[in-house]
Amino acid sequence: MRIIPNGIAALAVGAAVAIILTNAHDSTTPVEGSSRKPFVAVAFDSLVLFNPDSVMAAVEQVSPGDGREFINLWRTRQFEYSWLRSITNRYVDFSAVTEDALVYTANATKVELTVPQKHRLLDAYLHLTPWPDSAGALRRLRESGDKPDPRAYQLGVDRLQVDKGDIVFAAFAGWDAAGAKAFGYPTVWVNRFNQPLEELGVRPDRTVTDLNGLLDFVLNRSPTPARAQ
Repeated sequence: MRIIPNGIAALAVGAAVAIILTNAHDSTTPVEGSSRKPFVAVAFDSLVLFNPDSVMAAVEQVSPGDGREFINLWRTRQFEYSWLRSITNRYVDFSAVTEDALVYTANATKVELTVPQKHRLLDAYLHLTPWPDSAGALRRLRESGDKPDPRAYQLGVDRLQVDKGDIVFAAFAGWDAAGAKAFGYPTVWVNRFNQPLEELGVRPDRTVTDLNGLLDFVLNRSPTPARAQ
């Protein structure tokens, strides 16, 4: 998946994206009107930026009328297989997990996939459509950081080399937000589907419905009134 929209320096690390805020990286000066220093980076779950339902059209071609059920099962198995492989130390990359989950889903829903259909569905996951607010939000983050930082391309190697308290984690799922917060990241849950909070004994620093709310948190601005739908 190419995740360098609008010239933003970004890197896909598994299913995550990180963006360096260049000015903040070299500054210890607190944000104006705040007692805290600027954040150094924002780490995104990729689904905060890209709509997973972009695969719906491809799924409906192989499972007409049952696309939602198919997608929900496929996505659930993606995460479950990732967790199980992690805890049993049997790592494969996310594309392999996605394929395994697809095969299970097709079998469970009695959909006989041809090889070309399988390839089209897997390819659909590599070409997810950005959410409508993604490009603008990334552009604002780029502008706040002065310029794209080449160090972003080294994230997969050096893991940023900054304190986790300086990295904002933007989560797509409630359980992911809880996990990130428990780990110690300042966490924003981008709750696009208005799901209830997970009962895991920990809550994100802020819950928002779109990337405008995330920008308010990262750039230390007051909450933006919700927009009419």
